Amino acid sequence: MEPTIIIKYKNRKLYNKKTKKYITLEDMLKLSLTETVKIYEHKTYQDVTLKSMIVGLTNMIMKSDLETQEYFIRSYKVLVK
Repeated sequence: MEPTIIIKYKNRKLYNKKTKKYITLEDMLKLSLTETVKIYEHKTYQDVTLKSMIVGLTNMIMKSDLETQEYFIRSYKVLVK
């Protein structure tokens, strides 16, 4: 199955080439749970998938309540060990 291609523009907008619509970071993260996603920089077509995923997760954590933030931090510590 081909990955879903997302184009990241300089203004941080994300464009889903499959649906031909702009999506949010949260939409991109949700999509990545069910499909293989590749994110490319618009002008250079450089693969920025990992960087974009990290930014998206960080934003979601920062927007969440304190209890959820603590859960993410504990989970991260377990993964890093």
